[in-house]
Amino acid sequence: MGYEELLHYLLDQLQAAFANTANVSLRRQPKNNGIREDTICILAQGDPVCPSISFSDCWKRYQAGEPQEALLQEILSLCHREPAHQPWDFSRVLSYNHAKPYLAPKLIHRGRNKDLLKQIPHQTFLDLAVVSCLCFFSAGQAPASVMVTNRHLDMWEIPPETLCMDAFHNAERILPPLLLPLDTLICQVVQEEIASLPGDDTLDTPSLIHDLCGEPSQLPMYVLTNSRRYLGAADLLQEKLLREFAQQQQCGFFILPSSVHEAILIPETAGVPPQELKEMLTEINISAVTPEEWLSDEVYYYSAEQGRILFAEEHNP
Repeated sequence: MGYEELLHYLLDQLQAAFANTANVSLRRQPKNNGIREDTICILAQGDPVCPSISFSDCWKRYQAGEPQEALLQEILSLCHREPAHQPWDFSRVLSYNHAKPYLAPKLIHRGRNKDLLKQIPHQTFLDLAVVSCLCFFSAGQAPASVMVTNRHLDMWEIPPETLCMDAFHNAERILPPLLLPLDTLICQVVQEEIASLPGDDTLDTPSLIHDLCGEPSQLPMYVLTNSRRYLGAADLLQEKLLREFAQQQQCGFFILPSSVHEAILIPETAGVPPQELKEMLTEINISAVTPEEWLSDEVYYYSAEQGRILFAEEHNP
C-alpha cells in the first residue's frame, strides 16, 4: 500500500466511524522550511478545536511494519478517550491566559519561510526569524508544537510584542537552557537509550559508550540546547548565558546553528578557521538534519567585546 492509498484508507475508515458525530478532514499544514504536512483532523460536533493527527508519523510507522488496522485502532482509541485522559487539552488555548504557559520561542530561517512568515508574528535575528510556539509535552509521547499565527493574536486580542516577551520568559520555565560539552551530552543520550532498553542490567555502560561514540573529540565543542533538547537553538537569544560562557572561556566563540533544536559553540581559541567551520556545518546539515529541522548554513560569531552575535565573516580577529 502506497502513501496515498494508506492516507485514503484512514480517511475513509474514520469518516465511516464518525459519520454522525464528527467531521473528518484532511489538511495540508505549512511547516518549517516550506514543508507541508498532511494531517487528519477529527472535529466533534460542538467542539471549537481538535487535535491534528500527523499522517507522516502514521506513514513512517506503516513503513516500519505496523499494520494499517493497528494505526486505525490507535486513532479511534485516542478520539474516544475521556477529556481527562487526552494527552493535551487543546480547548485551553482559546484563552490567552490559558495558552500562555505553553508558549516558547523558536528560531527558523527567514529566506526559506517567506510565505509562512506573512502569516506569523515574528522578529528578525541575523538571517533567522524568532517566532512563538505553543508547546505540548506528555509522558511517553514526543514533544509537539504549533506556531502561533496572526489569527491567534486576533483571537487573543494581544499585540505581537506581548506574545514575544511572554514566550521568551515562559521558555525559562518549560525549556530551561542547557549548555554542555558535546561529549558529555552524547554520553547522556546514550545512557538514556541504554536505560530504556529491557533486559540485562549488567551491561558495561562506559565500555558501550566508548564503542558507540569512540574517543572524545579533540576539538572543544559545546552544545547549547535545553533540558528537553527541543527547540533549543532559541537559547541563542539568552544574552546572559552567552555572556557568561564567553567570560568562562575568556574569548569569543563561533556558533554552528546545527538545527532548530541546538547550536554548537566552539571557542575562538580552538583556532579553527571560519571556512572550515562552515564546511563542518554544511556537512552536519546534509548528513544529520531533517529538512524540517534545518536552521541555517551560516556560521555566527559571538563577540565578547560587543556582547552580541555577528555573522562569522563580520569578525575581524
